[in-house]
Amino acid sequence: MRILNYNKILYSIVLSVFLISFSFASETRVSTMGSNGIFLKDDSNVMLFPARIMQYSDLVISELRTKKDNSSYTIGLHMGYDNMASGLYINAPIGSGLLSVGLSSFGGLTSTLNNGYVFMFGMGMNDMDVGFGLVTAGSGFETGTGDTKTTESLYYIGVLGGVSNDVMDLGAMIELPSITQEIGSGKAEYSGFGLNAQGRYFLMKRRGMSIFPVGRVSFGSTSFEVKDGGTTDYSTFSAAVGVGVEKPINEDNTLVIGLEASMSSAGRDIKDGTESTTTVSTLPGIYVGVESRIASWLIGRVGAAQVNQQTVAETTPDGGDKAETTTNGSNVKVSLGLGMEFGNFLVDFAFNEGLLFDGPAVLSNTGELLASKISVTYNFGGDNE
Repeated sequence: MRILNYNKILYSIVLSVFLISFSFASETRVSTMGSNGIFLKDDSNVMLFPARIMQYSDLVISELRTKKDNSSYTIGLHMGYDNMASGLYINAPIGSGLLSVGLSSFGGLTSTLNNGYVFMFGMGMNDMDVGFGLVTAGSGFETGTGDTKTTESLYYIGVLGGVSNDVMDLGAMIELPSITQEIGSGKAEYSGFGLNAQGRYFLMKRRGMSIFPVGRVSFGSTSFEVKDGGTTDYSTFSAAVGVGVEKPINEDNTLVIGLEASMSSAGRDIKDGTESTTTVSTLPGIYVGVESRIASWLIGRVGAAQVNQQTVAETTPDGGDKAETTTNGSNVKVSLGLGMEFGNFLVDFAFNEGLLFDGPAVLSNTGELLASKISVTYNFGGDNE
């Protein structure tokens, strides 16, 4: 049992450190609006801010991420009861960087842990809504006897909490990953702790335009230990600040802009061995989305995101000199989307831009799909805000 692909693992943690909360609910709308995430009011916000389930109750949500791949589909249900609300997600993806590094630390696991359940509860308290949630997933494997017996157990628990009102949202999540593998008398264990917190404050609203600062912070500490072998400690830290603007251009068009500066760091320290750290600084991250009512039943969306990043990778061998590599780059993504309303149903499409270049398969014979992702939402309780 050994640790593999050190630098790749560290870099994946840095990139995913803010993503855990973005993989739920109306993913398609968020992704086609420039991946605005925290800058966009949406029912996907319930994972960032659990108390928002009070605003987005009485919904059935389906996420269809990959064509004909049931393992990538998620179903969610929000239900309201007077001054309370609850939610359940089935087969929800777990985008935890802490879990990813744990899965990658073992030389080879038969079991995996990608999806789980999410349970949510919210209630109104005077002028404040309070929300809680639980993310849980587990799997296991056992085969053989005696010296060849192999046993694996994988668990992940996330505890959510938050408060919301008309002018602010606060949310937090505690992560508890645990992985154990035993082969004969050998044993390897991975476990640790993580905390993610985020907030936004609707500072100003003038002529329909909302301006709101946002902030996020997270840290994690985990350890991988092999019986009669080595120990490796992992650590992560990230922080981000930004400002969002939501401006109705007119009654049919809305513009959303997010500006953000962030820093993420992931480290690995092998006992009596090499120490490595990867740090990614983003200045700035720019996210822009436009939503337009084309017809009474049709909504068009265009989004773009650009991040300018500096990546610094440092490696220090035990008793050796530190080596450092710095890379600067910029990444851009443009997305197109459509929303179609049929009664209380809303179907969101992440449009495949390949169709604009090659045309449909019947003309180009390229096999281009109409959509790369689909979300279906049914509102059985009336209009939400």
